Parts: sequence; structure tokens; C-alpha cells
Amino acid sequence: MWHYEIGSLPNGVRTDDPAWVAKFVEWAKSYIEFCCGPTLLGYCVGGIAGEDDIEDDTSLTGKTPHMLAVFYEDGEEEDASGYFEKCLVAYDRFTDAVVWERLQPSRFDTALRALGYPERIEFGEEFPASSPTMISNAEDLDAIEDAKTDACDLELVRLPPALQDLDLTEWHHWLTNWIADYVRFICGSPPHGTFVKLIWIQSPRWRRIRTGKPAKVVSGWGLCWEKDKTPNTVQFAEKFRFSYYYFLSNVNWKEIDGEKIQKHFEKNGYNDYLKKYYDE
Repeated sequence: MWHYEIGSLPNGVRTDDPAWVAKFVEWAKSYIEFCCGPTLLGYCVGGIAGEDDIEDDTSLTGKTPHMLAVFYEDGEEEDASGYFEKCLVAYDRFTDAVVWERLQPSRFDTALRALGYPERIEFGEEFPASSPTMISNAEDLDAIEDAKTDACDLELVRLPPALQDLDLTEWHHWLTNWIADYVRFICGSPPHGTFVKLIWIQSPRWRRIRTGKPAKVVSGWGLCWEKDKTPNTVQFAEKFRFSYYYFLSNVNWKEIDGEKIQKHFEKNGYNDYLKKYYDE
């Protein structure tokens, strides 16, 4: 496959930790897809580990990606170039709006040690998730919605007002998933018999179409446990909070706004290469 080079990995990502590199590539690809839309048949976004290699994770040869690129097949150069122009903007914003040097796991571990916490605490297996709920009628949907509450044994964190104001947007959904994934990557699994749950609140602006009741939106995260609170539970909660606020303080949330980038693309003709699909 041929490729257009989007950009190199930031200095704070180019480390000897392949898991951190792979996680960054995963987030960058997800952010690009949010801002630019999904790729079409014939081209894709991936990491380059060697000469023309698509490598998003560590390969069998021990290689890790050192840059991102749009890979395309013969005959797809025009469409790929249109998508590539958007990728340049989105990737530049994603790398510049975050202080990646400070967010790398080794820097976080150093900050933990300075506060007296043990490094890389391992707690055990993650609490098993409940079985998926079968939805067969409107009442089942109502039951799922009613179960979205702020009830938990220990409230961990709430989203700051600027992020809560995003409410039920797709960008709000992407952001909460990204925040949770970083904290999960840093903290690992909670102690056995303990699990992290979402905290839900009623939206001040949106209502459900069928019932007219206020819609529920993610407001933060809480901790629940099966039996008793243990010292490991408390330590996990402290590490969760520290990693959460550490992450928030190293991201420029206005600069990274994916919905603003989407509007920029639409307003300035970046999506013109897609018009032939609309015409068809």
C-alpha cells in the first residue's frame, strides 16, 4: 500500500514502553475518526513501524510505530488525499493540546512516589461485568434508563462544569470514554470484589422523546464493593482521583474540541472530496 505521512509521535510518547505507544496510537486514531469521519473503502489510518509497514502495536520483530499515516491502495489516491488533509489538522490539534510528556506512565509513577504511594499497584482481577440485558420492549428501555443513577459506595470524581455542559453530544461521549480509558490504563483493575461505575445525573436541557422524562448524562465515576471497604479499596480510590485530575490538568480542553474541528472542516470545504458520493 501507498501512504501519506500524517506526523511523528510526540516526544512524550516515543518511549521504550510499547504499551504506552500502542495506547497513544489507539487514541489518536479514534480522535481522527471522530473529527474526520470514518475512512472509506480503499484507505485507512495506521501507525508506521518500518518501511511502509502498518503497525499499531509491537510487532513480532519488536518494532513499535514512530508515526501515523493514511495508507491507500492503487486508484484511491484522490479520496485518500482529501481525508489526509483533514487528518493533518486533527492530528496536529491532538498532539499540541495535550502535554504528553507529563502523561506518560513513568512520569505519573514518579509523581506517585513523591507522594509516598507504591509504584504500579496491582490489585487483582477486575470485578466481573453483569450479563448484557435483553431488550424486548419499551419497558426494558425504561428500566435501563431508571438504573442510571448516582448511587455508589464511594463517589470518586465528577466531570468539571465545562465538560458537563457538553451534555448529550457525541463529543461528550468520546471525551468521557477517553478520560476513563486513560485512568484505567494508569490504575489498572480495582481490588477484587470492587468495581467502578458511572455516575449519572438528569440533563437540564434534554428529555426522552417517548416518556418526556429528563434524559440521563454521565457526570462522573464512583466505586462500589461487594462486602467491606479495604485498605486496597481506599488506595485504589486515591490513585484513581490523582490520575483523573492529573490527566485533566494536562489537556487544553478548548483546543482539543472535536466538534469545533468538524465545523471547521465543513465550513472551509475540507469535505468537498465526498460530494461525488452524495451525488450518487
